[in-house]
Amino acid sequence: AAEDAAAKQAAEDAAAKQAADEAAAKKAADAAAAKQAADAAKADPVVRQNSFLAGFVAPECVYIHLIEAKPAGFVLDGFANDTPPLKALAKEWRAQTDAKPDIGAKSVTEEQCPVLDFMNHHVTAGAQVVSVTLSRQGEVVKSGETVSGTVEGLQGRFLTLFLVSGGGGATNLQPLVVMGADGTANFSLTVSLAKDAPPAPQLLLAIATSEPIARLEKVPNGATAKSLMLFIESQVAVSDSEIDTGLGYFRLEN
Repeated sequence: AAEDAAAKQAAEDAAAKQAADEAAAKKAADAAAAKQAADAAKADPVVRQNSFLAGFVAPECVYIHLIEAKPAGFVLDGFANDTPPLKALAKEWRAQTDAKPDIGAKSVTEEQCPVLDFMNHHVTAGAQVVSVTLSRQGEVVKSGETVSGTVEGLQGRFLTLFLVSGGGGATNLQPLVVMGADGTANFSLTVSLAKDAPPAPQLLLAIATSEPIARLEKVPNGATAKSLMLFIESQVAVSDSEIDTGLGYFRLEN
């Protein structure tokens, strides 16, 4: 009986040792695979920059939008009220990724800052699906000219579109939106500046929702950017709809 117990114990010890050895071998293999994947990611300039961009936390009144993920340096739109934050981003980008980003600065007014902060709440820098594109070359629009464009990436969702002027006033462009057969939205409007007024940046804010939010479509003109963003947040909070956003830009000049 003693011999049987000893044999049983020896077998159990051997089985335990084998299990421990297998677990240790698996752990070592997993660690090696993880290190290999990390090394590969570190060596890939696109993965390295994507990682940096994903971890970037924009300061107030700064919004970064990815245009093209180039290995030598990502092409970005940088919306901001001042240039130092964009310069600081470029410096840190180079230090962390060994790549030089191409950041196109798009200057906004202080009154438009709530729009940029709103964008940061609802999209990540590299994941924006909804896009607002003007059907013209360049960002400058002369006062009195017609501005036309398209909103893409809606994927069957419901669109609400606003123009936010340099003074922070919001205009509901919903009556001017025409849905195309291909699922894109088209818009056209005429914008004007007061005579002798300085150039003014204009933001086109597209809100795509999985379910219609009727009160958004009926927002009257004249709301400020700050009050509009708070209202949109409140409507999204009480609805069952998911939200995605897109941002367009042009500069209005006399």
